Amino acid sequence: MENKSNIELPARLDHLYKFMDFATSFAAQLGFTDNILKNIELCLEEALVNIFSYAYKNTTGKARVGCLYEDGKLIIQVMDSGAPFNPIAVNSPDVHANMANNRIGGYGIVLIKKLTDEVRYARENDKNILTLVFVKHNGL
Repeated sequence: MENKSNIELPARLDHLYKFMDFATSFAAQLGFTDNILKNIELCLEEALVNIFSYAYKNTTGKARVGCLYEDGKLIIQVMDSGAPFNPIAVNSPDVHANMANNRIGGYGIVLIKKLTDEVRYARENDKNILTLVFVKHNGL
């Protein structure tokens, strides 16, 4: 199996599962556990739905998911050419205040930070690049 692959599709909700299946299939072939595969799905769903919903206001665009495996780490990059947005720079929501005001949302990046071994953001060549790192834990 090649240690690098990517998929690029229109940034639309009807392509969500194609992106998720692509990344989890890549990870499964490398022997990642079911638990990590579920974490990958959740993180990609959060990141991609935000791209589909906010990156391309009043226009259409594409999203790309790239997978690279090296040194026991699965590195997934989620890319779009939409409006610049660094989700890591957003402050974590105040759970108690949001509950009191019946406000939902803003928890996606909190979930991503919790479920990945590392998360990074960069803006390069007019592209948002969210990097998700999952470490392969042998025997766990």
